[in-house]
Amino acid sequence: MSDRPQDPSASEPDAFSGKVEWLYDTLDDTTPRAGQRPRRGLPCGTLLLLLVGLLILAGMAFLLVGPPLPAAEEATPTPTPTATVTLPTAQPTVTPVVVPTPTAPGTPTPQAEFSIGERVVIASTGPSGVRLRAGAGLDFLTQGIYNDGDPFFVMPGSDPDVPYPVESDGYTWWRVRAADGLIGWTAQQFLKPAPLVTPTPSATP
Repeated sequence: MSDRPQDPSASEPDAFSGKVEWLYDTLDDTTPRAGQRPRRGLPCGTLLLLLVGLLILAGMAFLLVGPPLPAAEEATPTPTPTATVTLPTAQPTVTPVVVPTPTAPGTPTPQAEFSIGERVVIASTGPSGVRLRAGAGLDFLTQGIYNDGDPFFVMPGSDPDVPYPVESDGYTWWRVRAADGLIGWTAQQFLKPAPLVTPTPSATP
């Protein structure tokens, strides 16, 4: 064993190791213990430690929250195109031209050879005479037969809606009354006008 006296400070548990000197504030005016070096470190080490802690917290908040979002830009309204309605121009007025409808030529009314109430006689029948029929046509019943010179009076037609005299079967028919009072129809070609009174020839001096 050594006879050298042991340093009483070597066994103290709070002997300064020199590893955390930079944490001590140099403003600390505590009197160093016997046999220990004075505390040394960065100036204002406590303030520096607080600043670093704040920077770390700010960095973590930045990572959690993320970068500030850009201000929302107000969308510029896009003008809506307005539909333009183009009205058609007025069409020129077309005046319709009325084309007259051609009228079918009607059956010509036979020109009257006689007048109603006029006196006529039978003519150009020969020995066979002419038939007085019940109607204007060859299919009607024969009422009597008359010879040349027999007188008749022209009567009006029996149907006012039928042109008079009546055209039928290729003949022109007249309604006549005989001297005996019989009324019937006979063809125009067998009749001729006759005066009511035969003029008396004047005597020659």
